[in-house]
Amino acid sequence: MKKTKYARVGEKVEIVVPKLFIRCGYPLTMSEILQKRCANVAIRARSAAMAAGLNWEDAWVRKNLERAVAADILKKEGFGGAGRLIFQEDFPELLGARGKVTARKMVYTGKYSPGFQSYTDYWTGESEWDPPSLYDTKAHCVYTLSIYHWHFDIVASKHRKWYWGDVQILAENVERGKFTPKGNQFLLSELLEDWIKVQEREDREIENVISKLDCFPSRQYNAI
Repeated sequence: MKKTKYARVGEKVEIVVPKLFIRCGYPLTMSEILQKRCANVAIRARSAAMAAGLNWEDAWVRKNLERAVAADILKKEGFGGAGRLIFQEDFPELLGARGKVTARKMVYTGKYSPGFQSYTDYWTGESEWDPPSLYDTKAHCVYTLSIYHWHFDIVASKHRKWYWGDVQILAENVERGKFTPKGNQFLLSELLEDWIKVQEREDREIENVISKLDCFPSRQYNAI
């Protein structure tokens, strides 16, 4: 099969740069304003409620007024800048982790241009118009990975497969096909996978033998 530029769904990859994808967008978001400027937002929203004669004690009214104030701040501050960026978060414990690609999508970075419209010519009625657009764009592929790791169960004396979770990561932060052990617990578990399967098969065989022995009625001896 011809190797594609990006990993296919179902393909296994290894994380070589442990940075998870958070979002792609402009620096300032409504949620950040509501969290970091909650006091200022609440004061402005309350003032608006008083001026309009609205019930500030109503949770639904209060929530929507605060979102309206946050939207106004976003608009006035230009969403924190014209640059559409990628935001990531460091997870050092995922270095060397392997996961299966379950989905992928493309996101785009660049600089936002609001466009323009020139004045309308009096005689011809024509005007120059350039729609809003994103220039200096760059495409980035984002994978959704399902990551597992092995955990040794002391009580059962066997390794068990635990689900770590679904994560999103840039394609440039993973490696396809070239898996180099780095001493990470995830990689070590991969090397032991075949041995674990053998141990589990032997455990099942022993359990089958014990279950068959339990089917025989126990012998009872009368005390002399």
